[in-house]
Amino acid sequence: MPGQKRRTEFTVEAISTQSISEPLSTKEWIGINQSLSNSHVEYFMRLGAFDELGITKYSTIRREVSVRDSRIDFEIDGTTFLEVKTPLIHIPGTGIGDSKPLTAFHRIVKHFDELASVVKSESSTGDLKRGIFLFCFFYDAPPFQRPPATVNIEAITQAAKRAKEAGVQFWQANFRVTPEGIHFLRVFRLESDY
Repeated sequence: MPGQKRRTEFTVEAISTQSISEPLSTKEWIGINQSLSNSHVEYFMRLGAFDELGITKYSTIRREVSVRDSRIDFEIDGTTFLEVKTPLIHIPGTGIGDSKPLTAFHRIVKHFDELASVVKSESSTGDLKRGIFLFCFFYDAPPFQRPPATVNIEAITQAAKRAKEAGVQFWQANFRVTPEGIHFLRVFRLESDY
């Protein structure tokens, strides 16, 4: 790839924790390419997969919308703001996330606060605005649970609590990765953790 400083010419899209001798066709895959999450969410949103979130019969979807000092992933019809996160802190069968301390947390705190401010404002038509925080997992993950408290996690928890109190909704979407592509599995509201 000209002009890019890459160690390899490819991107790892998914991993499997099953035996290397297991046939590819029967392996369970865990998607780890966070940079494509927004594209997958938009694709499935346009197919109607997120109707349960109240994202139906929309006329416009804008990506990377400026809100105060941040960018929110999606603005839908000027009234719904959707931030997508693909956490890799709980990858089943790997031990990943069990011991590595969380150090980069300022961005997620900022996104919680920005969504809270959006929900508190009104649209130009006087409609109330909605804020949705969507956790995406590219495997059939159980409901998201935040990791045990640390100082950094506490900052995230407090920001999430402020967002929830302002009316931001927390949802989870699960997808399946196969050699043929990405498949939508389900979406559900997270009620308890934050």
